[in-house]
Amino acid sequence: MKKKIKHGWYCKVCGQFKSNEKFSGKGRSQHICKDCQRQIQEEKLTKMQVLKMEKAQTYEQLVPQIASLIKDVDNHVGALANVSALLHSSFLHYFWCGFYIVKGDVLELGPFQGEVACYTIKKGRGVCGKAWEDKQTVVVPNVLQFPGHIACSSKSRSEIVVPVFKGEDMIAVIDVDSKGYSAFDDIDKEWLEKIAKLISPLFDTKDTPLKEI
Repeated sequence: MKKKIKHGWYCKVCGQFKSNEKFSGKGRSQHICKDCQRQIQEEKLTKMQVLKMEKAQTYEQLVPQIASLIKDVDNHVGALANVSALLHSSFLHYFWCGFYIVKGDVLELGPFQGEVACYTIKKGRGVCGKAWEDKQTVVVPNVLQFPGHIACSSKSRSEIVVPVFKGEDMIAVIDVDSKGYSAFDDIDKEWLEKIAKLISPLFDTKDTPLKEI
């Protein structure tokens, strides 16, 4: 119903004809008045806030579960596998979740959940290598625009990599990929960094990536 009538334009959301000034240029083409556009935007923001709250609550609940999973467990490879499984199954935006462990001059693939992955990553290469080089968390909204991105899976669109430290030494990274763009935010960063500190005792040194099992 693109035809303009003397009463104004038709809004398909509220079902009313309104004067021309009640529509923006984009609103006219979409048949949505300014009031309804504003309401839709407010609803989107509210939904995003709710989703963020739910995500933070999920992470908060996971921390004691992870602590319980790894407590007094001698099988550290198995413990890391369970941690990655718990994280992967708890969030819809997680496509791949796992660990890369520092071994000499490369990051070596550790326990993970998801599709097949690269066995080794050099320092400075890809998102994991960049996090290792900078010794800090790296959040990438669009991996296709990240210089030197290593495409272990063509389905990945965004990524977060969190370093794991033992003292001053960086010994591993938590790597999480998503199929969606801009899937990771400060909430993921904050809680994954807490989880990184929690699981640090499962690793030994650079030369012996995992404790004996």
